[in-house]
Amino acid sequence: MQDFDFWCKIALGIICYAFVLIRISFIGYSKIHKTEIKRIEKGLDLIFLVLFLCYEVITYFLLLLTSKFTWSSYPHIPWISWLGVAIGIISLLLFIWVQLTLGRSSSLKIEIQELQELITKGPYNLVRHPMYTSLLILHIGVFLMTSNWFIGASWFASLILFLVFRIPKEEEALLDEFGELYQNYMNKKGRVFPKISVYAIEKKSKHKI
Repeated sequence: MQDFDFWCKIALGIICYAFVLIRISFIGYSKIHKTEIKRIEKGLDLIFLVLFLCYEVITYFLLLLTSKFTWSSYPHIPWISWLGVAIGIISLLLFIWVQLTLGRSSSLKIEIQELQELITKGPYNLVRHPMYTSLLILHIGVFLMTSNWFIGASWFASLILFLVFRIPKEEEALLDEFGELYQNYMNKKGRVFPKISVYAIEKKSKHKI
């Protein structure tokens, strides 16, 4: 049972590493094919991102290699851990879909390129910030994979803190750039979760037609 718990934590590390590797790869690709930068936003969100990543890396290895967090562990149940792994894989697949959709628009910073178009296709047809949706889904899986409530809660809280600083700045830049076009998009699509009411109305109207 302990060995299985260990390999679930290894699986978590592999999934998180895949997130980082894919993100770095697409940012590298975007730098090669990027057009001139029209606007770039600087602020505390990047500092929070670095702190967020450092905290997760440090606590992950402490969880994996030491007994620092035994006080917050809860009984390991294999099927729950498998569910966590499945959720982690789903979040990774969504993340890849987002990166493929973004293409050369991928960036670590909040920036607007010359002749940049508003992306509303693919996962962006579901929510305005599907990349952050994938991270939220991953962190739900963390609760189940680690069998540790402190790691799960603190990772999730640190992600929420980062998003609180990041998302409003992104939307402000997009509103300034695209104006009414982005405002209409905001009215139709939720931030990180789909607007159920909108889909219900659209489905109902299709049935009438």
